[in-house]
Amino acid sequence: MRAATSTWIAFALAAVAPSACNGDKDADTGQVTGDADADADADADADADADADTDRPQGGYVRFANVADEIGTVNLFAQGIMAPIATLVAIDGTPWKGTPVGNSTLVATPDQDPPTADSPQMPLQVEAGGRYTVVAYGAPGDLHLVGGRDSDAGLAATDVRYQLLNAAPGSSAVDVIDLSDGSSMAADLAYGDQAAVDAPARARDVGLDLDRDGAADYTYAVPDAGAGVVVPIYFVYRDAEPLLAVYSPGGQLMVVEPDGWTGTTTGTGTTGTTGGSGTTGTTGGSGTGTTGTTGTGGSGTGTGTTGTGTTGTGGSGAGTTTTTTTTDTGP
Repeated sequence: MRAATSTWIAFALAAVAPSACNGDKDADTGQVTGDADADADADADADADADADTDRPQGGYVRFANVADEIGTVNLFAQGIMAPIATLVAIDGTPWKGTPVGNSTLVATPDQDPPTADSPQMPLQVEAGGRYTVVAYGAPGDLHLVGGRDSDAGLAATDVRYQLLNAAPGSSAVDVIDLSDGSSMAADLAYGDQAAVDAPARARDVGLDLDRDGAADYTYAVPDAGAGVVVPIYFVYRDAEPLLAVYSPGGQLMVVEPDGWTGTTTGTGTTGTTGGSGTTGTTGGSGTGTTGTTGTGGSGTGTGTTGTGTTGTGGSGAGTTTTTTTTDTGP
């Protein structure tokens, strides 16, 4: 946590009772001289002052936080007071400061900027015994100032009341989850939205569901603040890291960093090594075909059938036998 660098100027100065004087006796008469009258008057005045102090209403208590990380240092002014009543660096807060009862208007400005009609402001009515928290948040050109009484009305004696604020500029709506039992502490909490939730007093892990998918993306260990108290919790960014700024009942603004990212991210893979060029293949040799064997056609030799003529029967003369021979020559 950054060290507090706050200054606070009280709205009013306490009355100082005059001191009494010792009376002197007259040397000749032994009687008390006129100094005794002064003593009596002083005593009466002191008694009157004491009575007035007893009758004066008890004041309240105010604390101021600055969670505007992108803006940096913020000054807080009160109506009728020219100098800042508080100057805070980013993600810092004052402890409780006693403040007289009454109405006032508070104005916030970035450091070195004087209050103007356009500066964010809020009315504050301090009642006797009341406790009030005021917080500045936002981005350059978009500073906001909100707050009010830390009311414990209706809070069970065994519970703590968390007052949640999405104070992260540019953030989308988020869900806040009590991871001890999975219950919802706030749903659809957009930038600038507030929500109050009562829960059993104990240390607990609080989850932020940034994409509202029902699972916590970041988890935070919030310590036990005790029962019967109001604990403001602000969701903020510092250097692009989501944080919770938690105001303790004792008046200390604590920064709770996430235990780690528990969501799923799409990583960028490492570029693979470029593959080397393949080895050039060996050129195949020229094939030589085997010369085919020249075929030889065989010469066919045909043999004709010798025909035999039928012997005719002649008349009375003798018949003549004729023999005919035919030769067939193949191609």
